[in-house]
Amino acid sequence: MTAKNTLRQIALIIYKMKRQFGLAGILRYPNNAMSSYDITTGETSIVYVDLPISRIIRLPRRGVADFVYDLSFIAANKNFTYGGEFDTNDRWFIIDVKDLTVGYRYPNPVLQITTEYYIIVEGRSYKVYECNLAEHNNAYLIRGREIVSSDTVS
Repeated sequence: MTAKNTLRQIALIIYKMKRQFGLAGILRYPNNAMSSYDITTGETSIVYVDLPISRIIRLPRRGVADFVYDLSFIAANKNFTYGGEFDTNDRWFIIDVKDLTVGYRYPNPVLQITTEYYIIVEGRSYKVYECNLAEHNNAYLIRGREIVSSDTVS
């Protein structure tokens, strides 16, 4: 009986959070069946599919300044090498399973959210870095990363 109470409490919390903090968003994923590869030029064209979601819960961000070294520094440990510094924002998102179409609901193993997906909220694109299912498979907990200097997405 306690499992039913816990399940009900989780559903109520997600519902209240969707009402207070929910934003309209898009879950963008590559459609590998429609993507193509040109053998002569080596160009890959990826077709993305947009799945609109009425309310995505977006939690506060964690901004980090990151630096990535050039491969020559890592491989040979040379003194004068190049790298890049950029700012990233990590955010956690909560997507209610009820908001997804039937094909994405647990336990369908073929259509699970992976790291190839993007979440677009208020014109900002976040690459999915981590995706977990909440207790009793009520919601997806997704960690997304945004590059601050990137353009807005329409």
